[in-house]
Amino acid sequence: MEQPPFFVKIKYLDEASFQKLLPILLSELKESFDQLIIGLKQANLKQVGMMAHKMKGAAASFGAVRISEGAARVEKVLREHASGNELSKSVEMLQIALETTRQYSLKELMNKDVPDT
Repeated sequence: MEQPPFFVKIKYLDEASFQKLLPILLSELKESFDQLIIGLKQANLKQVGMMAHKMKGAAASFGAVRISEGAARVEKVLREHASGNELSKSVEMLQIALETTRQYSLKELMNKDVPDT
């Protein structure tokens, strides 16, 4: 199965703005994921769902496809009242999407000059 791209081009976001905002987005997504994990450890499924929804929206608005899709999977598992094993697997997949996107982004940022505005 072919992986989706890390990012898709967002019409209203130019390259310079994208490069400038990307580290902020990744930091926010990491904080949300950490809160999701806390909720998971506390069996607070409401918190898990809220953080997954927040991550899905933030990632989608920035074109971060893999993270958005991963967060949507977590939401779907919660809606379907799937087993704890399925929830753990979907959270693990979201973590992988977050980490691989972060690594890809850092590599891309190192290869580009971002103008100061």
